[in-house]
Amino acid sequence: MKSPYSIRTLLFAACAFPVAGFAQMDYYIASSFGSRFNDVNDSGIAISGGAYFDFATEAWTPMEPEATEMVSINNNGEVAGSMFFDEPNFILQPAYKKNGVWNPIGWFPGSIPQESSFSTYSISPNGVWVTGQMSMGCCDFGTFRYNTDTDELTEIFSPDYVAVAGYVITNDGTIGGWADDEGLGGGTRRIPVYIMPDLEIIPVGAALPQFSTNAVNDINASSVMVGDFDNQPFIYDRNTDEFTTFDIPFGYIAATFTSVSNNGVAVGYAQKFGDFGSLLRDAIIYHPTLGSEPRFLRDVLLINGLDINAPNDRMGTAIAISPNGEYVAGWDDQAPFSANGWVVYFDGLLFEPPACSMECPADIAVIAPQGETSAVVSYEVPFTCGPNPPPGVELVLVEGLASGSTFPFGTTQIIHHLVDGVGNLVNLCTFNVTVSDEFCAPQIQFFVEPITRMVVAGVDHASTVDATAPAHEFFLDVQVNMNAAASYPISLEGYTGGEYINYFTAFIDFDQDGAFNNTDEMFEIGSIENSTGSDGQAATGTIVVPADALTGIPVCGSSKPTGRPPWIRVGAISLDKSRTTRSISLTSARALARTRNRPSRSTPTQLMTF
Repeated sequence: MKSPYSIRTLLFAACAFPVAGFAQMDYYIASSFGSRFNDVNDSGIAISGGAYFDFATEAWTPMEPEATEMVSINNNGEVAGSMFFDEPNFILQPAYKKNGVWNPIGWFPGSIPQESSFSTYSISPNGVWVTGQMSMGCCDFGTFRYNTDTDELTEIFSPDYVAVAGYVITNDGTIGGWADDEGLGGGTRRIPVYIMPDLEIIPVGAALPQFSTNAVNDINASSVMVGDFDNQPFIYDRNTDEFTTFDIPFGYIAATFTSVSNNGVAVGYAQKFGDFGSLLRDAIIYHPTLGSEPRFLRDVLLINGLDINAPNDRMGTAIAISPNGEYVAGWDDQAPFSANGWVVYFDGLLFEPPACSMECPADIAVIAPQGETSAVVSYEVPFTCGPNPPPGVELVLVEGLASGSTFPFGTTQIIHHLVDGVGNLVNLCTFNVTVSDEFCAPQIQFFVEPITRMVVAGVDHASTVDATAPAHEFFLDVQVNMNAAASYPISLEGYTGGEYINYFTAFIDFDQDGAFNNTDEMFEIGSIENSTGSDGQAATGTIVVPADALTGIPVCGSSKPTGRPPWIRVGAISLDKSRTTRSISLTSARALARTRNRPSRSTPTQLMTF
């Protein structure tokens, strides 16, 4: 530690280099309140909202007094941010620093500054362009593009979109960001787009997104774009028109790439909700040499011997990677306004092969035998070491179940560490095993909102209101006896996650064909609003058993989405039918997904299987 302002950790990679020339990874975290970093360049100069930080010397330099905020820095030390427009009335404006001098950008001619707002986001690598978002009045938002050579401020609005935002700008003036077409029945839908120098707005992706928040967050020198699409991180290569999305890390509900280097390293974060709606984040990193899916940055550091001791095993937000791919900047797992900034330095070691490599299995999905709630799953995690392997290398299972174990319904994360004889981590492998029945394998995209109670045909079954419980609960031991050609009232309760409307749908596979594709196999039960799940509020409906329903054990399902009920939902209630009396085993469809701000589109928030 060089100063009381920081905690700093060094990694010496002795195994990969001669003794005379150690390479080192380095990690710095600031100890001061609200010191989050917004960007970093190839020289290791990072910027917070109000200061410069030199990674090599750990020196902090206050922002120039004429500026009010810094958000983006390039390799020339040119900065985008803001400064005062009218200091007595505290009205700001976009600004940039070039040749050591801060310069105002001003407002759109049609904007009334005291009634309008803006956000500056990016300065181009060559310092010619600055972009961000600016409004005309309170609510009409467009993108601004400013040329620092000609002082030309360009407004970018479109009749096709209600709002446009620019997050990044390249040397030729191409902008990446989003455009909102309110395409979800009048609800917000931010489409990831790039804006050509001639101001043509081009969506990214093979189809339009189904969720509300999406964006192009960064573009590198090779026109490779990164961002998020329907809660998944993506990479789009404009040269080849190749669009690739990646899996959301296990245990999280969304992920994004925030930045990409010129050598193709993407960084970002995975996100989930904690107590009282707080956001919990962990930094992720991706490059094909590191694996086929994003990895947690802390794991990559740990493989190289660098343990950052992240609180709660979450590193926080990786917001920027330097163009050369050597530095990553961000902040720890706190609210951004109070977070502590950190910087990682790879020192050329990111692509160095480990002493031992592991063949990590792809995620495994297994369908359990009918009527079973578990399945035996076997897997292999082979590893190979180089000519001078560390002594005593062994594979250690640190989380999950061993190969050949009986895995329960749901997803189990498996983590193996490869350690040497003295316990040092050499490599690690993480994958997931998901066991489901053939009817009930929902993908939970957002919030878990439990179905907490079901009353039907004399059965009163309750389930937990805990939103951190597994998204899909199975109650195959619960049977509901029903007769053919009879009707039964059904009542369902659940947690809505606040002032939202949730709709319930029940499915019963009466003909036992493995699909809920008949009109008499889906039942709209009704809706609840702003319910705690235990306040007695219930949706009610009727289950009508066809006269020709097959005897045996059909599958039942119940799903609960927010917003307007869709024409069909994924869900499950397992039904056990014998003779003329149907014994319905209910699958407590606990949690699919919730969409808070799209009243016109519904996503399941819960799935119960009985």
